[in-house]
Amino acid sequence: MEQVPQTANRASKKLLVTAIIVLVLVAIGVIVARWYRPSVVPPEAGGAPTVTHLPVTAVPNSFPSDIPIERGAKILDTYSATPADASRIQVTRVFESSKTVTENVALYKAFLSDSSRGWSIMSEAAGAAGSGQRFILAKKGDSLLDIGIYPRASGGSLVNLTVTMQTK
Repeated sequence: MEQVPQTANRASKKLLVTAIIVLVLVAIGVIVARWYRPSVVPPEAGGAPTVTHLPVTAVPNSFPSDIPIERGAKILDTYSATPADASRIQVTRVFESSKTVTENVALYKAFLSDSSRGWSIMSEAAGAAGSGQRFILAKKGDSLLDIGIYPRASGGSLVNLTVTMQTK
């Protein structure tokens, strides 16, 4: 049996370690980009949307009151966005949850599956492999509900609820 010279073996290990490090850095970049990218109505040809940040304690009039938000959750952000043509409005609430991603997915799937509420789940997706992120998209009439649930290193999860409604 022929032996591979030790220098070739070391070079192979260095190449493998370098490749793994690059892949991990790319994965982290994708996760960070998704995590911090606000889901805002895209700019229309007529101009950028108007984004209005509201006090975190405020519940926007256009945010459906029946969408569950965990009691005692720490609200991190509340804002609305309207494109220049005012054809729709998007309202987002972001909060820290003490529940796990799995528990929140179960809560929102049960809520959306209750036919008396009028929502229907259009799609579900997981984030990048190993990220633990989950996404649910639902529809009710002309309204869309986009739910993003992200694990937190300190435990629990971060929940992003975005409702987009037609106004014209």
